[in-house]
Amino acid sequence: MSSQQAKFDETSSDLANYINGLYRLLDLCNDDFVDKIIISKEYLRKLCNDMVPSSFKSISEINYTRLNSISFRLIGCYGNRNLIAKFLLNKNIIDQPLYDLLIASVSIDKPSLRPGIYLLIMKPNLCLLIHWPEIGCYENTSNTSPRIKRNMVNLHRYLTKLTDHQICFMSDKDLKSFDFNFENSKTNPDEDDETQYEFEVIRSQLEQDDFKINDGFKVDLSSKIKFEINNQMEDGVPSC
Repeated sequence: MSSQQAKFDETSSDLANYINGLYRLLDLCNDDFVDKIIISKEYLRKLCNDMVPSSFKSISEINYTRLNSISFRLIGCYGNRNLIAKFLLNKNIIDQPLYDLLIASVSIDKPSLRPGIYLLIMKPNLCLLIHWPEIGCYENTSNTSPRIKRNMVNLHRYLTKLTDHQICFMSDKDLKSFDFNFENSKTNPDEDDETQYEFEVIRSQLEQDDFKINDGFKVDLSSKIKFEINNQMEDGVPSC
C-alpha cells in the first residue's frame, strides 16, 4: 500500500472528501432488498453554506431567497468512469493518486467514490454535474445485473432533468456493448434479483357510510335572470 493510499485510508474511505469543489447531491444506497437514490443532506448543507454562509440550517430551514441570487451554468457528464476520471486528471482537478483510486476496482480496503450524482464547481459561474456510475453498468453481458442497469437509467433521468446539455464519455467498446433496447427487453426487470412476496386480502368487517342531509342555502335571483332560466328550460337547453 502506498503512503498516499494509507493517508486516504486513515482519514476517510470516501474519495468525495478529497476532490476540491465536489459535492454529492444524490447518493445510491444499496441494501439486500432494494436500491435507493437519496439526497445527500451532508453535502447539500456544505454546498449551500459554501455558496451562501448560514443559508442551510436544516433540511426544513433553507434560505432559498439568498441562494436564488446565485446563478451558474450546469453541464451534465456521464459515461465510462475511467474516461470521466481521465478528463478530471487532464483538467488538473485530481492528481495521479486520486485518478488511480477512481479507476480501481471497488474494494473494502481501498477508498472509493460511491455511485451517484455529483456537482463539481469548475468556475464561479460553471459547474459540472457528474453521473458517477456503478462498475459494469454499460456492459451488455450476462453477468450484468438488471438492478445495476435500472440504477443507471434512474440516475441518468435525474441528470437529464437537472441539465440541458450533457457530455458523454464512452469508448467504441462501450458503444458496441451498449443495450439500446433495455426498456423493451422481454425480461421483466421487476422479477430479477428481487424478493417476491405473496399477500392475501381478507375482509375484516363491513363498513357503512352514514350521511345526513342538511339544509342548503338560498340565492335570490333577479327577475331578468329567472326569466332567462325559464326560457332555457322551455327550449330544452340545460342551464349552466
